[in-house]
Amino acid sequence: MNLSLAKQFASAFGVVIALMVVVTCVVFFKVNGLNAKTDSIIDEAVPTIEAALQVEGKIHNVLSMHRGYMILGQEELAQERREAWDVINERVAEIEKLAHDSSDAETSEVISDLKTVLVQFRDAQDRIESVSHTEADYPADVIFREQAVKHGEQMRLALEEILRIEEGLEPTNERKKLTHTVASAEAHLLLVTAGLATFLHDGEESTLESLNHEIEECQKSVDHLVVQANLFSPEQREQFEVYMSERDQFLAVAREAIEIRSQPGHCVSEDICLN
Repeated sequence: MNLSLAKQFASAFGVVIALMVVVTCVVFFKVNGLNAKTDSIIDEAVPTIEAALQVEGKIHNVLSMHRGYMILGQEELAQERREAWDVINERVAEIEKLAHDSSDAETSEVISDLKTVLVQFRDAQDRIESVSHTEADYPADVIFREQAVKHGEQMRLALEEILRIEEGLEPTNERKKLTHTVASAEAHLLLVTAGLATFLHDGEESTLESLNHEIEECQKSVDHLVVQANLFSPEQREQFEVYMSERDQFLAVAREAIEIRSQPGHCVSEDICLN
């Protein structure tokens, strides 16, 4: 996980802390203006200040635990973050009650803004936690593992079956060339699959260029197979049709995975954090 994401949350939580300062100041001065007696200040303003300071401290805590979980993925960090949010909610409820008792509209409005911001941040953190360190965090990888690999394996098996059938046929020069073309198509399939996996991992432009080159080379071997298709036996032609069908699906999901990986939001948790 990119450590710069922590700066994004730190900046946003600054808004929350600023609201906490406003809540503290507004409640203090309103109470002081309404009743200058010391006991009123102690009974109403001081508890509000204490609760606000606890909320501020816990905000730093949830930010730290959240950053730690995003990096390390340790469940105890996620649990501590949830517990800190429980404390925050309790203290905000206390502040809200104190503001309600003071019957001050301005203070209630500031606290309402504070609650809205806290809900938004809690929701963002919860959504990030739900996908961090899971397959769902990288949708392009899921497409590769669950779809592209499956279609690629069916392509490989079809080519292998064509070669197996070829072993029982008369080895003419034309058929030897056909065997070489089938083997070449299989090799290019393996190179494309490996190139796709590498690009999904590093996302480098140079890797994508290499992948596109391998796809082009694979297409050339397929074109040669189409030209030589008249040499296929009925059983081989059946396998070749399977290969072509699976290939169309393989290329479709490969393009989808490449498109997702090429976008800024290819990592779900990072996209939530930045937006």
